[in-house]
Amino acid sequence: MLLAQDTVILESGSAQSREEYGREHLGGDIAFAKGAQTTRANETVYHEGGVAWTTATTRAQGNFNGRKIDSSGVELIVLTKQDGKWRIRAIHWSSHANKSDQIK
Repeated sequence: MLLAQDTVILESGSAQSREEYGREHLGGDIAFAKGAQTTRANETVYHEGGVAWTTATTRAQGNFNGRKIDSSGVELIVLTKQDGKWRIRAIHWSSHANKSDQIK
């Protein structure tokens, strides 16, 4: 309900529409969220008129599909006010595996 009809989701070098994301990727994201604990930090919200955007860093750890997960990421979410309600217009997620098993 929070995603605008023309929302675009950018992740792993590709773009998906709201419909594509719901059909092809949302289920996997829900399963990942159940298997890996994600903490958010450095959350910042900006607001100008009818546009707002938020940035954050993330750290995901746990197990997913039999694999150990330890990754860091960033996200950007852009919202606009439409008919008096805030709607997400774009989401960009980027992450990389942490080298937690390396000796320092």
